[in-house]
Amino acid sequence: MFIFKLSAPDMKDLIEVYKAGDGFNQDEQKMIMSAVTGQAFFIGSSELRAGVKISTGEYMQKLFSENKTGGDISENKETS
Repeated sequence: MFIFKLSAPDMKDLIEVYKAGDGFNQDEQKMIMSAVTGQAFFIGSSELRAGVKISTGEYMQKLFSENKTGGDISENKETS
């Protein structure tokens, strides 16, 4: 499971959900609440937990950029 940035109230809810298990230590909580774009906390099992940084190439970044005009990327060329 990947957990992306959460606000303090949402982190509190997540802690409540996971309190029956291993929960989250202070470092993990800080990592989740301060994550920036491309960062997440990964839980693979109770023993496999880590912060991850997701990197993409330029093409993938363009697909998810602010320019949401639709159509093919090659069609979104600026004209003068």
